[in-house]
Amino acid sequence: MRNMLRKYILIPLCLLLGNAFPLAGQISTEQLASIDRLLSGREDLNPGFAIGITHENRLIYEKTFGVGNLHDKVKISTETRFPVASMGKQFIATAIGLLVLDGKLSLEDELSTHLPELDGYTQGVRIKHLIHHTSGMKDYVNLMVFRGDEVKGLIPLDKGIHLLSRLRALNFEPGDQFSYSNSNYLLLSEIVSRVSKMDFRDFITERIFHPLDMNNTGFLEPTSGQDQVLALDYRKEAGGRYVRSDQVIAAQDQIFSTIKDLSLWDENFYSQVLGGKTLQDMLLQRGRLSNREEINYAFGLFINDYKGLRTISHAGDMGGYHSQFLQFPEEQMSIIVLTNAADFNAYGTSYQIADILFEGKLASEEGVENLPVIKVPKKKLKLYTGAYWNESINRPRIVYVQGGSLRYNRPDNFESRLVPVGEHQFRIVNAQQKQSSTVEFVMIGDKVKELIFRPVQGQESSMKLYEYPAYSTKELDDFAGTYYSKELGTAYQLSPNKTKLNIHLKGKEISKMVAIKADYFKDGYFGDFRFVRNNDRELEGFYLSTKSKRATNMYFEKQK
Repeated sequence: MRNMLRKYILIPLCLLLGNAFPLAGQISTEQLASIDRLLSGREDLNPGFAIGITHENRLIYEKTFGVGNLHDKVKISTETRFPVASMGKQFIATAIGLLVLDGKLSLEDELSTHLPELDGYTQGVRIKHLIHHTSGMKDYVNLMVFRGDEVKGLIPLDKGIHLLSRLRALNFEPGDQFSYSNSNYLLLSEIVSRVSKMDFRDFITERIFHPLDMNNTGFLEPTSGQDQVLALDYRKEAGGRYVRSDQVIAAQDQIFSTIKDLSLWDENFYSQVLGGKTLQDMLLQRGRLSNREEINYAFGLFINDYKGLRTISHAGDMGGYHSQFLQFPEEQMSIIVLTNAADFNAYGTSYQIADILFEGKLASEEGVENLPVIKVPKKKLKLYTGAYWNESINRPRIVYVQGGSLRYNRPDNFESRLVPVGEHQFRIVNAQQKQSSTVEFVMIGDKVKELIFRPVQGQESSMKLYEYPAYSTKELDDFAGTYYSKELGTAYQLSPNKTKLNIHLKGKEISKMVAIKADYFKDGYFGDFRFVRNNDRELEGFYLSTKSKRATNMYFEKQK
């Protein structure tokens, strides 16, 4: 074992908020004060956070605040263990990389070679597709919600695999798209177990955590005993009181860790003690689609740019737990954030800290104040209003005038302002008041023909105007009945309720769906319902898809 204690010779500095330990000469006094102001405003005995900053293979700054347990008032420290949720996917991907180096599997192996019980519908799915989220596998957590299963606590690995073995189709052809799905890393975890002939938890502990002296990193167990050593997660109620969050611990996201241990993992990106340069190159290799287009997902890591600086990162969210690993490799600096408070934004905080640390190095983002000033009369703005159907996601976009400006509304009332920048051209202004994607209205005379959406990255899409449906209660009677899914082994009962349809599952009303297009409905719990009819216009069933598209086209047949 290497002696890693040399990394933690830290010079303490008392700040106004919490406990912070920076290394002199690496973070200026002004930067410390700015970070301190950023993290201020929380109550000392509420759920909190642990934050670490590394530079040139050393943990140069640690800050903790709040408590890990509201009952015992246990203060959070750099030794406090937090579940990291999806941040831990990089460890599962590393385990696969180590098995490749061991010569025990290949990234080109078919999934069915190692998991023959999924052979019925996974032809063409290879290990590389699972690694890069390009497999088309439906997300098993979403499928559990569709079934009406209890989705909380620790979900066993075998339960997810059994559910996936019942399916008969993928979301899309392997390699055609990137679509994040927890099923990919669930299956990778099982492959690690079967190929190594060890439980994947033991393999990762023995081959990754122990060699790096990550002795406070491990796996959650379905017992309450770990509550004594883990930070408990909390959410804030409307009245401001914190209560325990109903967490879901997916089978592949059971890892917990600490700021200090994650800094040891961060060091390996440079020291390459684990697996050498060969493994490191593999972990940072971005995936490619079948058309050879490169995506920004590597081995459990996103490879991106932030204001001109290259980043390696992954976040995690699970109940009230949020985590963020954000590395700037060229600067050899990383920011690690762990929290047990659902109302603390670990992801956003990491980038706000980066703005402080790299002030003067970051490329500026063009803000609203830099947009060209073009005034459009309110009467003309009304020409663009209406409902536009996006075929690529089967969802509408609503454009309307409010407060003298044009608004662009996505599902769930996520609204953006449209700022005019040219003839029939508008720039979408995001939540940070920065300009982002472009919207152009194609006109025929004074009538809109279509809306063209041009994102900052990716392909543009065209949306056509359409009439928003308004079903009467009598018309909704046509949709009433029982619908059964053979793959899921579950049935929904639908019944009209004024202008909506009630959804009952296992004898309980779960939600209500509303029409967004003819024969197309949505609700706030399951997702999108696309009804299908026969040649006589009789309803035959519906296809259910999540809003995120992680599980699509699950067919429910209408029972006679």
